[in-house]
Amino acid sequence: MLSKRLPNVVRSLRFRLALSYAIIFGILLTGVGIAFRFELHSVIDEWQRDLIDDDWNAAGGFLRIERGQATWSVDPRVPKQVFFVEQLRRNLLLADSEGRILEVSNGYKIFGVESASELRSYAAEAAPAWRTKNNGAKGEMLLRYGQLNSGGAKYLLVLGRSEERRVGKECRFR
Repeated sequence: MLSKRLPNVVRSLRFRLALSYAIIFGILLTGVGIAFRFELHSVIDEWQRDLIDDDWNAAGGFLRIERGQATWSVDPRVPKQVFFVEQLRRNLLLADSEGRILEVSNGYKIFGVESASELRSYAAEAAPAWRTKNNGAKGEMLLRYGQLNSGGAKYLLVLGRSEERRVGKECRFR
């Protein structure tokens, strides 16, 4: 009985309208979802760049370079300050204007350290540069390269955040 009524139901105007509305809304919602995903990714990327900029500026306040040695001035009695500086130093590279590395973190080494000539070229740029490094197993890391002036000399300070920390839950949308 059901098999005899099925062709009539499929040919009815009510079914065709319902099916066309379902297809149109499905396409519309898919388009909105795709647009939302791209917007979400750009907002998170901009937010992460702002966080790295803030970290970079804060590092300039804690970091002193004297006679080619990096010194972090932190009050050990303030645990939040100590924790913050340790977080800053997770993905960090500090080099002089000649490309000699003064300090590099283990987190940065995982993604590979640039050659001295690359570091010299980044140190010569007045404007900050952004770069994404990829390491198959660890993912990606967003880096900010910029000049740091200390004691009349120019140094290259590179700070970054790994993709895992950077994106967090947004990666589920991929």
